[in-house]
Amino acid sequence: MGNTVKELEQRVGLINDYLGRKNNPWNFDSITKKSTANIGTYYIDKAYGGYRLEKITNEGGGCMDVSLRSTKKELNLYLKGMVEGLRALQ
Repeated sequence: MGNTVKELEQRVGLINDYLGRKNNPWNFDSITKKSTANIGTYYIDKAYGGYRLEKITNEGGGCMDVSLRSTKKELNLYLKGMVEGLRALQ
């Protein structure tokens, strides 16, 4: 894998899969027309020219920073380490 946003999102998908979390940070109910956040889901935040890993902490979409804001390359290395750590636990 390289350092494109799509590839970073694939790594985050692997992390969510290993942990049994949903890959989509938000859940939309078509009947009530309301969205709720999927607590525990990891996702990539893109802002200020950088990228970081965040985790949803409540239904309203509150989140916590998991990594520092960095370049795609640096975040890719961080995510790779997380994936390898999760693989080692299995």
